[in-house]
Amino acid sequence: MSVMFDPDTAIYPFPPKPTPLSIDEKAYYREKIKRLLKERNAVMVAHYYTDPEIQQLAEETGGCISDSLEMARFGAKHPASTLLVAGVRFMGENRQNSQSGKKQF
Repeated sequence: MSVMFDPDTAIYPFPPKPTPLSIDEKAYYREKIKRLLKERNAVMVAHYYTDPEIQQLAEETGGCISDSLEMARFGAKHPASTLLVAGVRFMGENRQNSQSGKKQF
């Protein structure tokens, strides 16, 4: 006898999904991020697969949207002292290894 998986009765140990931000909350955080990027001499680099809203924010603030190699090149050449990386961990590690003196988040 085989056991069938029934998704309607299965109990998943996952936390609940977060509540999406309202339009006003999104606008508030966009402006706050823009302000902090300027104040902290930072630039945002975003990978192609990030959310379109993240990509738009990177473009609006003089950042870069690209693949991981170009993100690293852009970050190395940009005069900002801090990089805000919208990607995955190994991308940040690659930039960390190739750029001395720059903070990354």
